[in-house]
Amino acid sequence: KDKMAKTEPEAGKVIVHFGMDKTGSTSIRASLSKHLSDPSFYYGTLVGHLNASRGLAAAFMERPEENFPYYKNSRFSPAQLHRLRAQALDDLSSEIERAVSRSIIFSAEAVSAFSENEFRSLCAEIQAHGKQLTCVGYIRRPKEYMESNLQQKIKGNFARKLSPESLFSDYRKRFEKFETVL
Repeated sequence: KDKMAKTEPEAGKVIVHFGMDKTGSTSIRASLSKHLSDPSFYYGTLVGHLNASRGLAAAFMERPEENFPYYKNSRFSPAQLHRLRAQALDDLSSEIERAVSRSIIFSAEAVSAFSENEFRSLCAEIQAHGKQLTCVGYIRRPKEYMESNLQQKIKGNFARKLSPESLFSDYRKRFEKFETVL
């Protein structure tokens, strides 16, 4: 006599997918962007990229030129970063509008590197569009993360910079904001 209720996705949500290193984020992003057949979802892009990390970092990080590796290594001028921030915010608005009543998915590993204030700014922007933000992420166990990180450092010829501390991720710093803010 108990009936299982069919759960439908809430219309118009903004879903941010993130993942730690080596959790399949690239493969998941490719599948979502190319093979998303459920009409209640829409895959969003920012600043011309399937990976929304660059766009969200430009839009919401307080100092992306210092805190986001791509911008740190690219040496964007302050004027270029200002234009990129404006473009990312415009793209975010446009993509949310384009999704109409569908739930929109952005894949952006960078969100886990946001400070709590930066994450709150992202949430406020989503709410300003009348949407609810949901974050879905893949988090590795510490031992698995350290093993993978060690392999990557050896492959990348960074073995001379090895120390046990360099292999570990600060889980609280990376993930506590999600529980606190959401």
